[in-house]
Amino acid sequence: IEGEHKLPPTTLSPGDMVCVRTCNSRGEGATSCMQGFLYNLGEDGCSITVALESRHGDPTFSRLFGKSVRIDRIQGLADALTYERNLEALMLLQRNGLLKSNASIDVVATLFGDSKDVMKMEQNCLIDWGESSLPDPRLSERCAFDDSQLRALSLGLNKKRPVLVIQGPPGTGKTVLLTELIVRAVRQGESVLVTAPSNAAVDNMVERLSRTGLNIVRVGNPARISPSVTSKSLAEIVNGRLGQFRKELERKRTDLRKDLRDCIEDDSLAAGIRQLLKQLGRDLEMKEKETIMEVLSDAQVVLSTNTGAADPLIRKTGCFDLVIIDEAGQGIEPSCWIPILQGKRCILAGDHCQLAPAILSRKALEGGLGKSMMERASLLHDGLLTTRLTVQHRMHDSIASWASKEMYQGLLQSSHSVASHLLADSPVVKDTWITRCPLLLLDTRMPYGILNVDCVEHLDPAGTGSFYNDGEADIVTQHVLNLVHCGIYISFTSLIEHRINIV
Repeated sequence: IEGEHKLPPTTLSPGDMVCVRTCNSRGEGATSCMQGFLYNLGEDGCSITVALESRHGDPTFSRLFGKSVRIDRIQGLADALTYERNLEALMLLQRNGLLKSNASIDVVATLFGDSKDVMKMEQNCLIDWGESSLPDPRLSERCAFDDSQLRALSLGLNKKRPVLVIQGPPGTGKTVLLTELIVRAVRQGESVLVTAPSNAAVDNMVERLSRTGLNIVRVGNPARISPSVTSKSLAEIVNGRLGQFRKELERKRTDLRKDLRDCIEDDSLAAGIRQLLKQLGRDLEMKEKETIMEVLSDAQVVLSTNTGAADPLIRKTGCFDLVIIDEAGQGIEPSCWIPILQGKRCILAGDHCQLAPAILSRKALEGGLGKSMMERASLLHDGLLTTRLTVQHRMHDSIASWASKEMYQGLLQSSHSVASHLLADSPVVKDTWITRCPLLLLDTRMPYGILNVDCVEHLDPAGTGSFYNDGEADIVTQHVLNLVHCGIYISFTSLIEHRINIV
């Protein structure tokens, strides 16, 4: 957008499948459609970055330059693919779930069987619910773990345990724990598939694992992968390995095209050269396929979204020893079965007391789709499948105690390192009541609220289905300004110790 104009409110978000077309200033008369993915929404509200799908030499690009364009979400195609993959997983579960040839049969039997079925499996030494007998996990060189983390680590490393649910409330070190668990699982000879409901959650795990030295591969549409982890993406790794091969192949193509121009009048010779050019194309295609399978086969850890795990490239790599689903409380159960059916055992990590699966259909919600697999599994077999991280290392004890009482039955404890820390403890922050107040709860409900301000919710005119509240926004703004005046910095990076995060 040029000048001082801003983009209008939009429901578009990174990763959306979109169609870009030229149009007039009112968005009418759209032509020259190009399909792609929305890569980024500019923070300044003046730009949108779209990754377009196009073949080399496509003239459509030139038609878009300097023109007015409109961008539309292609809702149907994306939803249809997700629906088909979820449906396929349920059909595979129904058809093969309890077959002896199914590698994940113990997982299926545990999540759908009753206590007698589980007891029978245990008596036949098919499963074991105890902790791993491996060396003491305290030997970790990356992090010092509390007792609840050590228990989760030991349970997760037990190869005969088909299902483990790790509930990690905020600040309890779930991601750090999963990173260590994956490293140790690889060390004990297991291949690992790591998934999550969203690309952002997957990329967060990729960043963590990139520092461990493991051979990891991120599978997914390049347009939906964070730039910070593209070096670990399948496409980037394959392109790197094929660089020299493609360079040599392009040299041969150039020579053949030159020969073709020199013998254009000799039909038989020209036909032979054209066949050689086609063969070079087939050689490249075959080499790409071989390299892709080689990269995935050599990988110690493969990462994708839940639905992305249905990619044929991942399925062709064979069965994984361990499947880990992060943020499992946010994914619908059918999507979780996509990766689970590709592994011998699974770990569901997350917190079902926080964000639940986003369900738009009331009928689906009433049918039970709103309850995640993680929540359902945590209630099975008298809690046998679940372990909880109980020590938080992030916030003042006043904040943690409130959350513990409201959502975690009073079981959440605070680490001594953070239990009493306040903003006022910093030498660069002014000592005021605001910087000495770790938790401030304001009731803005009317007419019962104590704040005489206009805190009424309004429906977002952009059609997102969300609500906004100007009164509450004003309160937050004023509080943030007061904190800034006390010496707190506003930053979008994690490099500044004293910063404000607004949710």
